[in-house]
Amino acid sequence: MNPLLLTPPILWNLDRYSEADSVCQIVEGRSDEFNREERLWWQLECSQHPARELDAAKQLAESAPNLLQRVAMHALGANQPLEAIEACSGYDPTVSRMMAEWAGSAWSNCMAAFHILGDYEGELEFIVEKRGEDVERFSRQETRALIALGRLDEAEELIERRLSNLGPNDSPISILNRAAQEYDAHMNPDVAKELWERALQWLSSLPQETADPVAYRRNKAGILLFLGRNEQALDLLEALASENPDVIADQGRLGVARAALGNRIGAEEISQVLVPMDQPFRRGANIAWRSFIAARLGDLDEAVRLLDQAIAE
Repeated sequence: MNPLLLTPPILWNLDRYSEADSVCQIVEGRSDEFNREERLWWQLECSQHPARELDAAKQLAESAPNLLQRVAMHALGANQPLEAIEACSGYDPTVSRMMAEWAGSAWSNCMAAFHILGDYEGELEFIVEKRGEDVERFSRQETRALIALGRLDEAEELIERRLSNLGPNDSPISILNRAAQEYDAHMNPDVAKELWERALQWLSSLPQETADPVAYRRNKAGILLFLGRNEQALDLLEALASENPDVIADQGRLGVARAALGNRIGAEEISQVLVPMDQPFRRGANIAWRSFIAARLGDLDEAVRLLDQAIAE
């Protein structure tokens, strides 16, 4: 495998999107030097088109079954959750060490597919099957499924257990914020508010000398927006957007805050700032934020149009 083909995903995982795009263009210009498998790898890593990525992953997985986890991932990206579940059904972690190491990613994609389809019972059954005796494995997904099923006592117990036994990739802010969003999505706004308030309290308890100031402000501003404390969020977001003009999420949240406060001119100004930020490998993130701004302004037809466009990318 030509090492150039392995470089783009490394770069975009480091948020070095322009460099990744430059490498992809170099590879495209030399495509006649590559064999069929290498051209499929280019399509998988560089096409930036969900349907083409999925097609490449499926063709590559025919001879490399470990790539079924990529099929599941790209099926989700192409809004094909049933294909993601089908790919997972053929994934056997006992075949090789590599497949065993990537099994968690495959199962997580399958759980997400069940959730997207609204099959929360199926999601929970799959979680119980795949976690085996490790009851803490996939606890984030289990929390999500329990909330969606309305099994709130069990969800609350699991949240508290996770908070008292943090995993290597967990933090109280991520646990509380994700759970709150799930409660809010499933018509439990009071519980969601309680969790967001707890998240704010946790943030306030952090020693200022050890807290990452940018991450701290982003987390706080995001939670304040969820709580509807838009004026408090606005001060943080104006500063973040000014300091980070190329960060799509900072600009997008500022637009949402302005819209929530009735500042149509200011919100539309940010929406226009986001238009040219359609950078490589951003997957329509700028368009999604424009959709959120339009929705907050009450322009629902425009919001749906933009969201459809974002999903397509």
